[in-house]
Amino acid sequence: LIETLDQTLQRRLFEIQSKIKVPTILKKQWSTNSPKGFYLQFDGRIWITSQSWIKNSLDQKVFLMEHYYHQHPRVEKYKTLAYADLPTIAQHALRDLKLKPLLNSFSKRSGPNCFATVAHAISTSSSSIADIWLHWEPLSRFLVEQGYKVTLDAPQARDIAVFMQNGRAVHGSVYLGENIVFEKPGQDFYEPYIISKLEKSKSDWPKSKLHIWRKC
Repeated sequence: LIETLDQTLQRRLFEIQSKIKVPTILKKQWSTNSPKGFYLQFDGRIWITSQSWIKNSLDQKVFLMEHYYHQHPRVEKYKTLAYADLPTIAQHALRDLKLKPLLNSFSKRSGPNCFATVAHAISTSSSSIADIWLHWEPLSRFLVEQGYKVTLDAPQARDIAVFMQNGRAVHGSVYLGENIVFEKPGQDFYEPYIISKLEKSKSDWPKSKLHIWRKC
């Protein structure tokens, strides 16, 4: 969609993205002999969108990634586990909840977020709900419709973990057992579907209260 907009609107969006320091905007700090790649360019800076990223070759992607990490040294480098390295209980949960194909993969575009991932996991439909962007309010209604309720018990495999701040949900994930969760840590295309420790999620969302939803 971004590539189809007229240049005036593209520039306005670019300026807003720059102001809020979106990390896929880079300073063009390389020579003319370097791989050119595909991206939008304004005032000596480039904007790597999901569409332009798909168009780049592997060499171009590696080149851009090097500059990405050089210019954003504090950006998180996500840790995860391969399916084969997971405990059996987590493997079964991933299969049963239709999450195995998503593990350690990336969305083709920005938008799909943590709440859509949860909705996909609890849905009885085969459609890919994970591909949408979802607010907490419809997800909370969907949880109730699917028979989930908040429990005060310790989490167990196939529960939904939701972090709340001042009555507002800020993050959701699927608990797989043994202190690990399946999540999409953000809505951007460069944020993968990963396995994380529940304790890490707690540290990522400080001053939040963890609510556990369980199917009754």
